[in-house]
Amino acid sequence: MTRRILLVLTLMLAQTDLPALPANISIPNAGKDALISPLRINSPASNTECRVPCSLLSTSARVDSMVFFLHYRVDQGLLRLSGHGCRQRTQVTIARRGEVLRFAIARVTADPRNSSETYDWLFEPELDTYYAVAVTDAQIARRIANHMDNLPLQCLSSTQPGLQGDTLREWLSNFAIIAARSSQFLDWRAIRVHE
Repeated sequence: MTRRILLVLTLMLAQTDLPALPANISIPNAGKDALISPLRINSPASNTECRVPCSLLSTSARVDSMVFFLHYRVDQGLLRLSGHGCRQRTQVTIARRGEVLRFAIARVTADPRNSSETYDWLFEPELDTYYAVAVTDAQIARRIANHMDNLPLQCLSSTQPGLQGDTLREWLSNFAIIAARSSQFLDWRAIRVHE
């Protein structure tokens, strides 16, 4: 009898038209306020820019700002980038107006034909995606850094599993709230890598 009830409930749930979860989340701005230029991936000009084989994620600051870098790896989820330092706390890059920022990442193809800008934060991107979040207010930058501390760390030399599934959905939802409340001080850019 119990088995029959479970079967009926399972069939009923399968037939229910539940709304599909959205594939992306709305995080304000995406270049709207243009605090930073679109992201690019470059090869290092010399060995001094990288201690190990790497590529450079680059952008230029259009205003004085604090910039955070993230990476969604298709096989591992969302991670915060730390560059060479591999510090446990979230790393922020201070940018002065007109300054070109170069952030070391694991080596990827730097050919511009292998990457494209995106304006979406997808829950499950089909391509590796790099994000830069620029903030012009120090108090908001601290709040964002504290939130980003909840993301696993990706160093140049090693990677641990990132956030995925419901945990990622919750992290992004909370980030969207912070971003919406701080939208006049925040901008972000993203680039997908087609490898």
